[in-house]
Amino acid sequence: MSLLSGLSGLSGLCLAGLAAIHCLGFDSDFPSVRLPWHIDLEGVIVSTAKEESISWFPVPPEEQLPDNLQGLFRKARERMGFVPNVFRVYSFRPERLTAWFAHHKQLHEPTDNLSAAEREMIAVAVSMANRCLYCLVAHGAALRQALGDPVLADRITLDYRRAGLDQRLKAILDFAVKLTTTPHECLEGDINALRDTGLTTEEVWDVIEIAAMYNFTNRMAHATGMLPNVEYHALARQSKQSDNLSGATG
Repeated sequence: MSLLSGLSGLSGLCLAGLAAIHCLGFDSDFPSVRLPWHIDLEGVIVSTAKEESISWFPVPPEEQLPDNLQGLFRKARERMGFVPNVFRVYSFRPERLTAWFAHHKQLHEPTDNLSAAEREMIAVAVSMANRCLYCLVAHGAALRQALGDPVLADRITLDYRRAGLDQRLKAILDFAVKLTTTPHECLEGDINALRDTGLTTEEVWDVIEIAAMYNFTNRMAHATGMLPNVEYHALARQSKQSDNLSGATG
């Protein structure tokens, strides 16, 4: 059962119960119930909660953005079903959003010895060290999706040292955290140690650049009051194995 169908069933039971209370004449004995959502005529759950502020800075209307960014927002909706709030917040300086997104996309391209999931692991390890709400939620979801194992992904996000990772991955993530918390202590020996894990010189550079980029985004998120999209919390919560067993197409 999908999360949406589960919620629909639960909400249906709740509403049926409230209707029964009214029909039986017991409603005067119950306080009024105001739900944070309702179900439309097609059975879709629609939130009625007040929209929360996602930034302490102005967020430009999408229709006022340059064509390339409007296209980026459309593609995000098509692929994910929503526009990540980081796009909306960064659109306060649209030309810089364009430059940042191009850089971000390059850094997440997998290579032979540094996969897409491992690049996400660097993102969450840095974000946990910085206690960045936005990036932990958003990239925790991305890591669940990349690994297909929500339990392992959540453990890596919250405490990679206790997630059962091999020594190679621990060494990579330990360096990313060192660069985050004590950058002045980085030595040439750290670079050699990363090469010893099997990374190429270019991939070692990528580890550094990914860690540095997430230190940037973490600080931007903290300083702008950025909040993650609520949709991230429910993404990729089923393992790929469970999806295959249930016949889900994902």
